[in-house]
Amino acid sequence: PGMGMVPIVEENAAVIANIKATAAPTSRSGRPEYAPLKAACAMLWKSNDDEIIEGLQGLYRALMSTDVIDAIDAIIHYGCIGRFVELLTRIDNKTIIHWAILSTVNISCGTPDQVVVIMQAGAMGSIINIMTSISPETREQALWALANLAATPKDATRCSTYAGEFVELSGVAPL
Repeated sequence: PGMGMVPIVEENAAVIANIKATAAPTSRSGRPEYAPLKAACAMLWKSNDDEIIEGLQGLYRALMSTDVIDAIDAIIHYGCIGRFVELLTRIDNKTIIHWAILSTVNISCGTPDQVVVIMQAGAMGSIINIMTSISPETREQALWALANLAATPKDATRCSTYAGEFVELSGVAPL
């Protein structure tokens, strides 16, 4: 969906089945702790908002309680990054946006390669939109996510690209 548009909230049974059938990735730390992440990722594609929120809360808890780099790898592995970005546009449900931005802040603390995945999914535009329309607490989390995204690139080319995207998306005005 375009910026500010509410995504289709149909349950996507095929995506859910694919996540459940996907083998867990090999963790960098060697710990097999992905069952809760897998279940939470699958819940992001449910049609019921309460189940989506439960999935987002589960992902947030996993990001806070495990090795964040391993957890981000698993979330990427299960194909959930695009769904996170889509959920950031759910202007009809502030609770979904709240939990999605909390997890996005943690994902934006990942490695440069992990951050590229979330940037390529279009996170910056969604995060910038949040800074103009949601509660002060959620705007603060959006600002943290933007700061993390801006600080992550190791090379000048990526940093310049992200800064250009930020300006292009009118990210300066909401600040």
